[in-house]
Amino acid sequence: MLWSERYQNACGSDGLAGGRAQMDWLKATLAAQKTAGGRVWMAHHIPWGIDPYSTEHSKADTCPAKVVPFMKDEFAAGFVDLLQEYADIIDTSLSGHVHFDDYRLLLDDAGKPIEIDKVVPAISPIFGQNPGFQKFTYDVASGQPSDFSTVYLANLPALTPVVAGDWREAYVFSKAYGLPGYSVESVAALWNGLGQGGPIRDAYLGHYNVGHGTLAESDLKGYACAIAFLDPQSYSACYCGE
Repeated sequence: MLWSERYQNACGSDGLAGGRAQMDWLKATLAAQKTAGGRVWMAHHIPWGIDPYSTEHSKADTCPAKVVPFMKDEFAAGFVDLLQEYADIIDTSLSGHVHFDDYRLLLDDAGKPIEIDKVVPAISPIFGQNPGFQKFTYDVASGQPSDFSTVYLANLPALTPVVAGDWREAYVFSKAYGLPGYSVESVAALWNGLGQGGPIRDAYLGHYNVGHGTLAESDLKGYACAIAFLDPQSYSACYCGE
């Protein structure tokens, strides 16, 4: 939260001291893990990159001016640099914040996918989605996640003190997308498939709202661009057609 575009800190000269201290901590922690031969599952609140919802609802005069990053420039760039530097020890990344079911994909300078962030749904339904959570399976020997399923609350409007919650499995990633498990390569295939139509696009649109309707097809471009274009310049080129 200290890196958020919306974070305001009344302490210090520029309000960035807390965020910089957190960045220093993360650098030191990742370096220590690598030195020790450790592996990392990274859990954090805000996803990487651009906020597609705020971008698509922006009232700015030009398309590039509509682009809304999740994080302040200094921290967004520093975070991505660390993810690239330590991609060889980060097995997966998990974030929330938006309450919906989404993905982020980190590309290296040559355009090769090297890391993924699973944006997980939320228990709170305040943004219109069904309450939901995700269950991961993983390889015990390597620590690598291998697949996940999404579980959601199907009867929220009917809940009373005597009516229990009806929790249902919405989908299993590998089955829903026809991909060999959850991995960097599979999320890259999902992302590439969004522009080709067909089952992958339909599954993404259908699952984004966690069983509460579908993401509008007219919104797909903004959300698809956000998966892998993590800075305002590359996102603008994708979203605005520059």
